[in-house]
Amino acid sequence: MPGTSTAMRSIIIPIAMCVTTLLVAQQHTTFPNVDAYFEVMYWCAVPEGGGYTMSYGYSYSFEPVVAVDSLVWSALDSGYGLVAVEGDRIYYRGNHFLPADTTMVLYDFNLEIGDTAYFDTYMFHEHAMITAIDTVTVYGQQRRRLVLSNEDVWIQGIGSLMGFFRPIQPTMLGCGISAYYFCGNYVDDAGEPYVICTNFSVHIDEKPPLTITVHPNPSNGSFVVKGTTGGVPYAIHDGRGRLVLAGTFSETSTTIHLQGSPPGIYLLRWGGGTLKLVVD
Repeated sequence: MPGTSTAMRSIIIPIAMCVTTLLVAQQHTTFPNVDAYFEVMYWCAVPEGGGYTMSYGYSYSFEPVVAVDSLVWSALDSGYGLVAVEGDRIYYRGNHFLPADTTMVLYDFNLEIGDTAYFDTYMFHEHAMITAIDTVTVYGQQRRRLVLSNEDVWIQGIGSLMGFFRPIQPTMLGCGISAYYFCGNYVDDAGEPYVICTNFSVHIDEKPPLTITVHPNPSNGSFVVKGTTGGVPYAIHDGRGRLVLAGTFSETSTTIHLQGSPPGIYLLRWGGGTLKLVVD
């Protein structure tokens, strides 16, 4: 692991002003397509009482790149592995917390409510499931946010707010994650550079949320959705991602009819979130 320290380091990363075609090709909404620095601080207890802090920092640079297994990979510093982006997925290849030369999907920001994100070997030793999804504004950038059943939170373009390697983080006996620092440089589709930096907690300007409830759920296909705002578009997809129904919410309350649809799980989506509907 990288060297430890008792205090977080202040890092200023210059924005790359020279943008190549390859750089812009990586989706900037999924992960930084210029460079990034992330650091996790741990607080560790000692048997005698009290404790100490330690931190691990990692640098990432999109260029130069290397092609392996049909993916374009960029390197973490100090030989701690490679990172590749394909669509909404972030892949990791390396031996940090994993067997040598392991390749895996570290993040998939296209997961939906009820999907498994990873097996949590750090805290709960069970599968971490997606329990809620919405959209937030992070330093002026619209990003998808996924809330997991193990208290983890993912932000599209950043990763876990508990550290980049949180999905594969093993239990560190006597130590717990207490803070996370992230700073990434990006170039958008128009070639404009921007920066997202977090100082231990992500600065998020929330969109005014729709407080929506649905009942009965499960039902025979008739659902009453309360708390809706008139004119807001929605769509309902089945478990295979096929569009079943689309419309706009009515003011205050909206009735959705799925009678005749096969029993199963359906996802009601609108601009600010997703709800699971169950037809029995």
